Amino acid sequence: MEKSDYIYMIKDNVSVLGIQLPDHLQGENLEKYLTALPLDTLEHIAGFDKNFLEFFFHKLKGISNQDFTNFLKKINKISYLVGPLGELSYLTEEQIKYILEKIEDLNMEDIVSEKINQIADEFLEKELNKRLKEKASKKQVIK
Repeated sequence: MEKSDYIYMIKDNVSVLGIQLPDHLQGENLEKYLTALPLDTLEHIAGFDKNFLEFFFHKLKGISNQDFTNFLKKINKISYLVGPLGELSYLTEEQIKYILEKIEDLNMEDIVSEKINQIADEFLEKELNKRLKEKASKKQVIK
């Protein structure tokens, strides 16, 4: 495929998935930004689902070229792990968002199914504790 095809796919995904872009990518700025990227980068971005596209576009601003390359590699690796054919395809949308929030703390070597699964479990533990506290506070209100 050609570069313009990937740009069209990404713009179409943004529109169809209802992704809210940050201000600096509104209007024609998205196409200008995408046009400046190399083909291999566009190939990766075109494969992202809604969670990954939103995360990618909102975290971009202010990232240096070297950090961008590392950032893209991390997102891509996680995307494969949690995607439809990945070892962690069973993770929920909320777990994936939580994992993405932790991406800056991860080294490339840390992005393996065991470690990513631990982070997903950490999210579930936090949610369970939160719900148990809510339930306990409701019981106290009733008494």
